[in-house]
Amino acid sequence: MYVCICKGVSDRTIRKAVADGADTMRALRHETGCCSQCGKCARAVSELLREERERVETDFTLALALPA
Repeated sequence: MYVCICKGVSDRTIRKAVADGADTMRALRHETGCCSQCGKCARAVSELLREERERVETDFTLALALPA
């Protein structure tokens, strides 16, 4: 689904950018162009960033907890 209509940025694009290392709103704006025009997408982008960061942290914690 499109998150930023102005720049045509989808939730998939945001999730990929976070997976590739964009861990702040500024980094996402730089990588995708989101939140750089009207700003109405900022809340949705922020929520996606939070969700993805939590998912990555959970995956990392689970990986550490599993025996080798």
